[in-house]
Amino acid sequence: MTTIKELLVPVLFGAFSLVYYFTTNSFAPQSIVFPYAVMTIMPVLAVLIVFSEYRKSRSSPAPEPTVPLTKPALIFGLSSAYFVVFAFTHYLVATAIFLATTMISLKVPWRKSVMIAVLFSVFLYLVFGKIFLVPI
Repeated sequence: MTTIKELLVPVLFGAFSLVYYFTTNSFAPQSIVFPYAVMTIMPVLAVLIVFSEYRKSRSSPAPEPTVPLTKPALIFGLSSAYFVVFAFTHYLVATAIFLATTMISLKVPWRKSVMIAVLFSVFLYLVFGKIFLVPI
């Protein structure tokens, strides 16, 4: 039988997708095609995972999960915080903060995390802001 722990991640990603949809609903249509595609595919794949686990549990007793749910919960929490920070700061600032805190939380050395986050934000600015002339 499917346990609550197996359903937690798909339900959280479904909720995350709904929040993301309503948060980005006012953006320009051409800028949200890819995120909406990913947002649509993620819950579908999550439902497929739930059905796959359900079939496995019917045929044989399910072993105890070896991976704790702390990392998915951490990523979900940081992603939710990213939306809050995004509302109060600029996209590039929020992205740099999100990347740095996520990598530090996943035990990447803090100097490396901050350097990657800042360089990635600069790269995003150069590519989208300067080359593609997208207002960031």
